[in-house]
Amino acid sequence: MGKILAAAFMPHPPLIIPEVGKNDCRQVQKTVDAMKIAAQRLAELKPGTVIVMTPHGVSFQDAATVAVFSELTGSMEKFGVPQCRLDFLVDLPLAEAFLQKAAARGVNMVRLDRAFSEKTGYPAELDSGAFVPLYYLTEAGFQGKIVHICPGLLELEEIAALNVALAEAAAGTENDIVIIGSGDLSHYLKEGPPYGQRPEGAEFDRMAVAAMQDNDRQLLLGLDRTFIARAGECGLRSLLFAMAAGEGAASEFLSYEDTFGVGYAVALWQKNDLSLPLRLARWTLDYWLQKGVSPEQVPDWAAGLAGRHGVFVSLHKQGKLRGCMGTFLPCREDVSHEIMQNALLAAREDPRFPPVRPEELAELTVAVDILSAPEKIPSLDYLDVKKYGVIVSHGHRRGLLLPDLDGVDGVEQQVSIAMQKAGIRPEESIDLYRFTVARHES
Repeated sequence: MGKILAAAFMPHPPLIIPEVGKNDCRQVQKTVDAMKIAAQRLAELKPGTVIVMTPHGVSFQDAATVAVFSELTGSMEKFGVPQCRLDFLVDLPLAEAFLQKAAARGVNMVRLDRAFSEKTGYPAELDSGAFVPLYYLTEAGFQGKIVHICPGLLELEEIAALNVALAEAAAGTENDIVIIGSGDLSHYLKEGPPYGQRPEGAEFDRMAVAAMQDNDRQLLLGLDRTFIARAGECGLRSLLFAMAAGEGAASEFLSYEDTFGVGYAVALWQKNDLSLPLRLARWTLDYWLQKGVSPEQVPDWAAGLAGRHGVFVSLHKQGKLRGCMGTFLPCREDVSHEIMQNALLAAREDPRFPPVRPEELAELTVAVDILSAPEKIPSLDYLDVKKYGVIVSHGHRRGLLLPDLDGVDGVEQQVSIAMQKAGIRPEESIDLYRFTVARHES
């Protein structure tokens, strides 16, 4: 039975595709970096199907459309780069089931198929609203099928019915699903061409960002329709679709920019089974790299992490260590603060590596090891290299090695490495301690 794993809201200006935007990409680097992060997170879930809702497909005043062509192709030919193209198979069983479930819930639906295309002249292709986020997802490794939806100008309250219909349709399929709501925010943020400035534009973007940060869909559903029209947005319905799909999941607001007078925002809602410690470590790194400051408090969704423990956080990039810092005894008020602090230390303070850069975040894998209290032992006989980590001490010198490390095959080797790390010579006497580790890794 298929299920919805995650949802994301992504902008769709073609200029954030490097082949199209070239040097202009640098002016919206925060958006580009956030797109890479969101795409990487979605691709890591290995979905069989991506549902993409775009405002720029075949659109009707009172109906949503679903493409049921066997495949969809798109390119950046209109923007001077015809070689930048994408081809996807369509998840036809899911598309057909979604059409039926949505219609059964009273939503007016239009089936876009070959006959419709031949009759109306509308081509079977990916519009730019779908192309741009799917470009980033493909770059991150996605190789599955898609379903292409355009909400038209449906009433905002009807978007929730589409989400329910999609969940019902997904339950009858085998593929796990992620959802992308594609859209830009206000187009009226700055004076001058191409759109100009309206006060409603900045206010709409402020409220949309607040809704994403607080995971508050009701804030947007209550907006006055005249105000929405004056704001000049194209992404509100896609945003509501993504937020409804991510209901009950932790939201991560990744970026907002208005460099070119249009609001670009990226947000993510994940429903996967990542443990709280791992999610907290990744959230901390995202926060610091996106905002340039350390988070001041633990997010509400991590409140379930209690107790005091030593913690190690390690980062890897392309299979190689990129940073590791930790504490074998607790130094902060609880384990959540311990995780956050050591995640930042691993990214910024490991003397073996330069600080992690924002563009690296999409490539990082994270591991969080939560340590039990050290237990003093009389000899090596009480160690097991797979089960126990070891701490060796001589006076004020201490060395620690985690359990179950690649290349560490026996307890003698484990203790020897820990002694070397502490600067303890082989002939010096040592006290031995062992500990266990609860390992959380992506």
